[in-house]
Amino acid sequence: MVYGSYTRGYKSQAFDIIFGMTPDRAAPVPPETSDAFELGLKAELFGRRMRLGVTAFHTTYDDFQGQAFDADQSAFVLTSAGSVVTSGVEIDFTAKPMDNLLLTGGVAFTDARYDEYTNGSCWTGQTAAEGCVNGFQDLTDKPLPNAPDLKFTLQGRYDIPLDGPVDLYVSGTYRWQDDTNSSVFQRPSLNIDSYGIFDLSFGIENDDGRWSVTAFAKNVFDEFYANAIIETTLDAREGTSHFLTRDHRSYYGVKAEFRFGGY
Repeated sequence: MVYGSYTRGYKSQAFDIIFGMTPDRAAPVPPETSDAFELGLKAELFGRRMRLGVTAFHTTYDDFQGQAFDADQSAFVLTSAGSVVTSGVEIDFTAKPMDNLLLTGGVAFTDARYDEYTNGSCWTGQTAAEGCVNGFQDLTDKPLPNAPDLKFTLQGRYDIPLDGPVDLYVSGTYRWQDDTNSSVFQRPSLNIDSYGIFDLSFGIENDDGRWSVTAFAKNVFDEFYANAIIETTLDAREGTSHFLTRDHRSYYGVKAEFRFGGY
């Protein structure tokens, strides 16, 4: 199946009241509009042992609304970032190359940039040589925060049938993403390096799926990463704060599940 779509989006003007309205933030940011185009393909291949989806997309946002951290106010502020363009290709699949093996995965190639943003704020300490002129910098054609160029995920599960009412299975997941920056204003110290995370699990479950016991290992290779990094100022000292997920370091455990009633 081949399909295409066009979508027009609208977000009304907004007041910045999240951390309390102040006189310098009394004026609303303008409304945001978007025009999105998609062209895609969905297919079943290899005797219906594989399902494949491919989507190409292109979206333009005018008067893009977003939050940025203002170190002078020690708070997030709502800003209008002019024009933003994001485009790319997403591919996902589910495959069963053999009866007991199931593979799923996806990859996303994304180019998300400010198409026009000439009055972006400077980060704390940014110099004229680094692009800060009279308190502003030109962010036109700079990448959006938290928008890596490449991300992919691959997961596999292998079931091991046993004689009797229970079966075994082993499952592994690997996810990787390219480097990105957490800041609207592209401060180099807020860059998040590329990282890959591998999870592994081994379990036993009864044939009707009512109960299972699973031993798991999250972030097997202990790959440290931050979900986001922000600029902070405390007692006139500049620094950064890292937002960490539970698996920013390796951890292990055993999980037992039992399902009651019909399902």
